[in-house]
Amino acid sequence: MPLKLRGKKKAKSKETAGLVEGEPTGAGGGSLSASRAPARRLVFHAQLAHGSATGRVEGFSSIQELYAQIAGAFEISPSEPSETKAKAIEKIDDVLELYMGIRDIDLATTMFEAGKDKVNPDEFAVALDETLGDFAFPDEFVFDVWGVIGDAKRRGL
Repeated sequence: MPLKLRGKKKAKSKETAGLVEGEPTGAGGGSLSASRAPARRLVFHAQLAHGSATGRVEGFSSIQELYAQIAGAFEISPSEPSETKAKAIEKIDDVLELYMGIRDIDLATTMFEAGKDKVNPDEFAVALDETLGDFAFPDEFVFDVWGVIGDAKRRGL
């Protein structure tokens, strides 16, 4: 028994019934010349890391404003992420895996942040003890991480 689907024409909705074929329609299906509905406002819920606190980000119109909104939500610097910094954090994560058998981007980031403004490995070791004293990292590990941070600083973070 044939279903007779080929012969049926789709009914036009009330909103598009009066439009001339090819006339652009608005987001709601109506004519663009009709009164415009207010633009939707995007709201993002952002996290710095999986499982961390969630910040609400909205009201931006450019990538710079997006960075500023995210920075404001988490009370961090609004500068764009640095490729050199990202590579340094990844290398610190590699050193963590090599010495301790763990991969932890949050810990690698914390270590990077603790050392980025230090001028020598001794200052870095003190900063690590103040920030992450419970870990008691071996000296060889601290020097290797300092080497990664030093390389990143020479490349211009």
